[in-house]
Amino acid sequence: EDIDVKLAFYQELSKHIQDTTIVATNTSGLSINALSAGISHPERFIGFHWFNPPTIIPLIEIIKGDQTTDTIAQTIYDVALSLDKKPVMVNKDVLGFAANRVQLAVVREVLDLVDRGIVSKEGADDLMKYGLGFRWACLGPLETLDFGGLDTFYHISEYLIPDLCDSHDVPKILAENYEKGRYGIKTKAGFYDYPDDLDQKKTQERDQKLAALYNALYKK
Repeated sequence: EDIDVKLAFYQELSKHIQDTTIVATNTSGLSINALSAGISHPERFIGFHWFNPPTIIPLIEIIKGDQTTDTIAQTIYDVALSLDKKPVMVNKDVLGFAANRVQLAVVREVLDLVDRGIVSKEGADDLMKYGLGFRWACLGPLETLDFGGLDTFYHISEYLIPDLCDSHDVPKILAENYEKGRYGIKTKAGFYDYPDDLDQKKTQERDQKLAALYNALYKK
């Protein structure tokens, strides 16, 4: 996720491809507009953001830059469909695109709740695994509002929205782990510890659960 490295690569790539070749990036959040500056024909540059593990997660974000043509965007959308993925078109280039903006909004609130001792880290994960995430696997947030009643959520919003965390800083607990070199599975320690081969076992367990969920919901 180094924009200078990517720009240098795209500038070199432009020398070896046809003017009509589509160039797509899997960046997690760098500006599509900024990256397209490295391409000789930025109208054929587009974001094609897969999610980890990409062999299982069905979502792909397709992100249009200001100069990306509708034809290029539709072509990549159709490619995603041909791979049995569930593409979402992001019509404007914003940092983090759509999914990571939603994810970080949830993470900010969750880490605030943990930091204030309102729930434990285990409790925070359980809220998502057995409640919100379980439901959101079948209903999106706006569908959930429809089922719960917009009147109900309107009144909840009146008193709850003003009380939510709105910090613009990196969450304290996340920063503390980062500064200690606790990066998660890759270092065998993050919010949780993964001694011996527990990191591999947890990764296998994650993939098995995701595959089972995918098969239950989407396998034809």
